[in-house]
Amino acid sequence: MATSLDSRHKNCYLTNYVKKFFHLIKKSTFMIYYEFLKFITMLGKLIITAIILGGGAFLLISDSFEEYIGPYASAAATDIENLKNDPAVQDKINQVIEVIYEKAISLKSTLIDFF
Repeated sequence: MATSLDSRHKNCYLTNYVKKFFHLIKKSTFMIYYEFLKFITMLGKLIITAIILGGGAFLLISDSFEEYIGPYASAAATDIENLKNDPAVQDKINQVIEVIYEKAISLKSTLIDFF
């Protein structure tokens, strides 16, 4: 009878070690995956930074800057002029300004009531 209790105790003891071992493996795997995701995120940020800096350097150093940016700048300026003269756009802008003004007044009155 004593041997069966000892063997059960040893099995339970081994089971706990096996559980701890697999828990440690799971934890380590998660930590490795987490570090990998952090590395990929950092790599993505570095790539985006390099693209932005490279593009800026190209635009600043390039002799033919006006060739590249000229058509886009003139198209943007034309679009802005067209929008400024469009009455429907002006009405929408005025509505947005009125809503912002109304919200600011209600916020101001709320703060005055609060204090």
